[in-house]
Amino acid sequence: MHATLLSGSWDEDNGTLSTQDPAERFRMQLESSGTRPPLGSVAAALERRLLQNNIQEMVTAIQLAHSRLNTLAPISYLPPEILSSIFSLLLEAFVGDASAPLHEADQGPSRGRIQMRWVVVTHVCRQWRYVALDTPSLWSHLPLDIDSHWIEAVVERAKPVPLQLTLTTMQKVIKTSFRILQQVHDIKSIMVLAKLHQMEELLSNLTRPVQALETAILCGVYEEERSLPLIVSTPDNLFAGETPSLRSLSFDGCTIPWASPVFQNLHYLTIALPFEWFQTVTFVKKRTVRARREDLVPSMEQLLDILDRMPMLRSLALRRCLPLHQIFNCDIPPARMISLRNLSILELAGQVSDCAAVLHRLKLPSDVDMRIIGDSRFDSRDEILQAECTPLLRTVKQHMFGDTSQVISPVVDSVEVVLGGTVSVRMYRCGSPRVKIDIALPVKDYLEIFFSEIPLLEATSLSFQEEPLPQITFLSAAAFWETFALGNANFEWVQSLTINDSLIRRVCDAMRTDAFYLTSDIPIFVRDTERVTRCTFPHLKDVTLHALRPTIPGEVEHVGKTLDEVIRFRNMLGAPLRRLIFSGIPTKPSSRKSIEELVEDLASVCPSATMVTMVP
Repeated sequence: MHATLLSGSWDEDNGTLSTQDPAERFRMQLESSGTRPPLGSVAAALERRLLQNNIQEMVTAIQLAHSRLNTLAPISYLPPEILSSIFSLLLEAFVGDASAPLHEADQGPSRGRIQMRWVVVTHVCRQWRYVALDTPSLWSHLPLDIDSHWIEAVVERAKPVPLQLTLTTMQKVIKTSFRILQQVHDIKSIMVLAKLHQMEELLSNLTRPVQALETAILCGVYEEERSLPLIVSTPDNLFAGETPSLRSLSFDGCTIPWASPVFQNLHYLTIALPFEWFQTVTFVKKRTVRARREDLVPSMEQLLDILDRMPMLRSLALRRCLPLHQIFNCDIPPARMISLRNLSILELAGQVSDCAAVLHRLKLPSDVDMRIIGDSRFDSRDEILQAECTPLLRTVKQHMFGDTSQVISPVVDSVEVVLGGTVSVRMYRCGSPRVKIDIALPVKDYLEIFFSEIPLLEATSLSFQEEPLPQITFLSAAAFWETFALGNANFEWVQSLTINDSLIRRVCDAMRTDAFYLTSDIPIFVRDTERVTRCTFPHLKDVTLHALRPTIPGEVEHVGKTLDEVIRFRNMLGAPLRRLIFSGIPTKPSSRKSIEELVEDLASVCPSATMVTMVP
């Protein structure tokens, strides 16, 4: 049957299918034609028409042959459902490419055009085109930075599947693209990451009810401003307050309609405002209109009311949008507390006292992962922050350990101290984040307060890292040792110690001083207890030095001499190091060789007690 269709042609005279090959018929006609008919004659016109018909028949035959050939390709045997799934994977790949970080000089095609490149599958063959056009879910991903005629086509082809709208671009978007928001009723998600002036255009069009909306991410990219940051005004009637299916909501760079009904039954909530040190902001397109920070954040009662309407909340991030100037006593239960029994991730950023006040009013699961970023006040001094740290740390401790002073089971097993613009203490349980607290305080003051309030006696692993800075955090080994010795911070629990990069030399010097105290009879009183310890790290077994810097003159020699003394002292007194590990070895041959020689020398000091190794 298929061979007949390919080689035959339709005889219009008698309405039957001719099995004669068109090319053969054309050749026979040429041979029998003899001379050409006169120019302009009826015979010439009839013959031209016949030839054109023959050519069209051949083109049709070729097209049919190609179509048939495509149907015999192995991939054509896949059912439409499988092809549709493959197209969906291709769509996800292009959506991922269109979600790369934004840049001011965003050249080339728009993010929307990148996302829509998957439609190339509709140009491969007729079957693929039919499958793609018959799969509305493929067309439900609608970028708002494509041409308006494309937007209309995508909206029509996506029906009846709810749309997933995206706008991730630094380029200018035509205003007509935003008008579609007033016409579309079924929207499943909105994800916006764009300049603030585009955010303002988009938000002004989000005033209709959206029954199917599940996710709304509205984030503006902050623009350079010499004096005051810009912010977008969010309409009070956002989504007309009707979002029964909304489960994930994120605001950044815009005012928050705190009284809006959209704040209910959420599972994920993120709200961010500009940094604390800006006490006043201006509005996009209304730069003469200013707002104080007090007018942008909620009152404590407003915030508690919002959280009370979200009992199933799993993730909560409040960045610099906390109620301001809160006064409380961490030892007295508040009059009102909100239980978030399903919460797994909590992030609070703002003034230290405000973070503590909000945390004090929450009932959280014992295994919640917390991140707290304590900002400086606009005109604060270190003394003010230091006084605010104690209530915050005590509140964190209550959430970690409960109301009892004794820890029944281990809460964290490793601690990481990162020194940079702020001091970050990160606590982990089985490799997963447990608590992370960043405070803009001098290192010595913060760590002294932290480890006196949260002793972490169950943890066994301690890590020190230093972020790249124009100046060194610790000016000398003595300053480092002052932070950890003589009871300033009790690290009796440490069995494994990891030191990174520029801190290696200073920590090694501190370990040598620590070993000296171990050999002496000088008692060290543990802070706030009657116990006496012989040194800061009495149970230390494993030490890892990561990214030792052999290019710094004298660095390797100094570290080698210091560790030699540490190994000898501790081994002599019955507290030997079990393992000394060098990791992050440079690939440059000369640098690698100097560390290999150091490892070989240290391995010969006390080979029966301390194993010295080098790992990549």
